[in-house]
Amino acid sequence: MLCRGLASVLMRLARNLGTLTLTGASTNANTLAPSLANATGGDTSLTKTGLGTVSITAAATYNDATAIQSGGVSIDVANALPATTALTMGNNTVGSATGIATLNVANNQTVTSLTVLSDSAANNQIIIAPTKTLTITSTVAAGFTIGMNATAAGVLKTNLIASGGGSLVHTNNTASAVFAVGNQSSNTAGAGGAVNADFSGLNNFSVALNTTTGTVRIGAAAARSNHVAGTPAVLTLAANSTLTANLLSIGEGNIYNGVLAEIPSLKLGSGANALNFSTINIATGGRDAGSVTFAGATGTLTLRDAAGTGAANFNMGTGSGATGVGNQINAFDVRGHAADIQLAVTSIGTSPRSIAGFTNTFSFDQGTLVISSLTTGSSISPPSPSPPALLPTPPTSTTAQTSSRPPPACSLSPASTPTPATRW
Repeated sequence: MLCRGLASVLMRLARNLGTLTLTGASTNANTLAPSLANATGGDTSLTKTGLGTVSITAAATYNDATAIQSGGVSIDVANALPATTALTMGNNTVGSATGIATLNVANNQTVTSLTVLSDSAANNQIIIAPTKTLTITSTVAAGFTIGMNATAAGVLKTNLIASGGGSLVHTNNTASAVFAVGNQSSNTAGAGGAVNADFSGLNNFSVALNTTTGTVRIGAAAARSNHVAGTPAVLTLAANSTLTANLLSIGEGNIYNGVLAEIPSLKLGSGANALNFSTINIATGGRDAGSVTFAGATGTLTLRDAAGTGAANFNMGTGSGATGVGNQINAFDVRGHAADIQLAVTSIGTSPRSIAGFTNTFSFDQGTLVISSLTTGSSISPPSPSPPALLPTPPTSTTAQTSSRPPPACSLSPASTPTPATRW
């Protein structure tokens, strides 16, 4: 086995466990030249620890998992890691400030799953060179997960920044496949997770899940039932991004604690964005909020069902919870951007909550918006005195509110009566 430049990098091969550990703090040009294969008598896994970076220059053939717990790994040849490996980035030890990982994709790399988890304000990084692609081809339900699940009181922080101008492609046709930004499902009192996943430094980002049962989820899982401060979940898309699955769920849990900066959010990219979901749910949990906006001044949006051709069902602020916290402002806001949106059954602000500050706003001003059926909450504030079905010009925004105050004069009544198909 030949290793160049690994003066302070320790390599251990434990044949009984089949684990190769690379560790050390050297910041020199550390190079691992041999092809990594299975240990005699069993599968081998690779673990990278320590603050240094290791460049892998030969394609590996080992069969087990790969963990970059800290420091960096550079993919200096195509599939330097096995295409069959499950990749984990970060250290899932609570309070581990050194558990931050960097993956430098200088050549094309395929893995079967990617999990990013850490407890630090520092950024895990994926750097993908222009014209190169990191491909995640999954056959397990949890094929792409960002964030730690807190099981004790406290807030665990996971940050991932993707840059370099390359492409990241995730495909998973497994039943109930999930791309999760925010992995909080524990109901432990005071436990929460804060997640920021920023792919804006990439040129292309694509997620294609099972179109019948797949879910893109931003925020705590629906099973989460107690609210904790300091737990935002934010997904920022690459310049050109396509998300496809049965369900887009933003704020399906019960963790929001009334701080506007912590609303689970999807931020669209600066180029062409395509959202293909049969159903879009925003703030449909017990008390969670949610928003969809553009990250910057440029970008376009096309919104369709999972097949990419029909209309999507749309729900915002429709959770069953009757109580909540103030400052619950849910928004779908694409003003200033060309949008082509087709919605089927659409419900906005029908939650029975009676708290002040529970607001749901759908804003659109350029392109085409088709809504087949619209149901709103107890009060609605359209941009003009005319009912929405009769608006002659594109609306700037429609805000539905549920509160204990009497509805304004322009309320729709009855609230549950769908409007006919409307085109703006």
